Amino acid sequence: MSLFFSLNAVILTRMYVHTALASQWVLLLPLCFLLYDREGGLSWQRCFIWCAFGTLGVLVHGYFVPMIGLLLLCYLGIKREALSLRWFLTFLMSFAFSVFAVMYVLGAFSSGLSMGTGAKMGELSANALAFFNPGHFAWLLPAFPIPLIQAWEGMAYLGIGGIAALGAASVLYWHHAVRLTQSAAGNRCCRMLVLCGAVFYLLAVLPHFYVLQHAVFYLHYPQWLNHLLGIFRANGRFIWLPMWLLLLFGVGTLLRAVSWSRWAYCALAFCLLLQSVEVVPVVSMLRSWYVDTRLKPYLYQQMRADAGIRSLMAGHQRVIILGHDNIVHIREIEKWQRIACAAEEVHIPINEVYTARRPDELLKKDIEQYWQDLRAGSPEQGTLYVFPDPYRIREVRGLYIYQLNGYWFGTTEERDLPYHSKT
Repeated sequence: MSLFFSLNAVILTRMYVHTALASQWVLLLPLCFLLYDREGGLSWQRCFIWCAFGTLGVLVHGYFVPMIGLLLLCYLGIKREALSLRWFLTFLMSFAFSVFAVMYVLGAFSSGLSMGTGAKMGELSANALAFFNPGHFAWLLPAFPIPLIQAWEGMAYLGIGGIAALGAASVLYWHHAVRLTQSAAGNRCCRMLVLCGAVFYLLAVLPHFYVLQHAVFYLHYPQWLNHLLGIFRANGRFIWLPMWLLLLFGVGTLLRAVSWSRWAYCALAFCLLLQSVEVVPVVSMLRSWYVDTRLKPYLYQQMRADAGIRSLMAGHQRVIILGHDNIVHIREIEKWQRIACAAEEVHIPINEVYTARRPDELLKKDIEQYWQDLRAGSPEQGTLYVFPDPYRIREVRGLYIYQLNGYWFGTTEERDLPYHSKT
């Protein structure tokens, strides 16, 4: 079963790109504990374990915390025979205290930090058929179109082997050929996990419910809920828990069937073969990424051959990307990452607009100050400005403007390049 979880699109495509979001073990660890500790009562040791799960979620990435929290509620629901009000409050309050204490130590409640406004809710949600849409990851299946490119934040592709296992398991389960569990605790566990998966699936695909390119409906969130969920911004990532539950159901059902049918063993081996074949080119690409360079290697290698941009960057002290408002639009992130890779090659620092790693207010203030200086005709010496589009260049004064390979640059120094204009 571990092979199916390892050969997964979500993990492989984020390796060396977003290692925190590739750390899906943070979510699988409490899920595994929940499944193996269905029997028995409650204890302080178990409470400490769940506090540790919550702490890990905060330290690795905040998106894991609500998913781990709901798994804790499922765990308590499974053990309802041993559950009392005292134990219920003990587990929940201990978990919450652990999470918020670590957040406080990390500075999450510092003044000036924005906890989100819900502005990205829906733009960064998952597509309703994300489980079956390989994007550009798969080798055997074509990518299905989606209306919002940001929906790839909710990538939850099961893989062709996982889809085959899920299909075979659904047939077996529908015809009552196999059951995952026979115990009362096991049945409660299944019901709770189905409810948990359904909740996070809805949180991931709403408020815009898209099936491929078709908008089915839009759910208007109340303002308080929009602001609360906006803390996480990319709500499409909540689809990971339903994804793992579906994969667990498919592979787990076939494993149960192996005990009485060799055909189930053959089906499981065939699904694993499909999953392995599909990721061969991806694994090769990831290996080349790791060997070639550290930062965004596939983009970095493209920029190394761009002598014009490297020549333009040479001699500058910093690169400033002037994005739209406070954060560069997600459609442009890859574009700015290429600039960042080129800047790294010539050892020039770059502002953090392309990653949006800083608090919104501070980031917006910095960019707005740059714009004010440029409108006043007072650009910084030794600074290379990168513009999101040619239209706003008309607002600035005192720069030489160059257009190279689809990028618009502004600098106070005139360069011997094929194209330039003076503002």
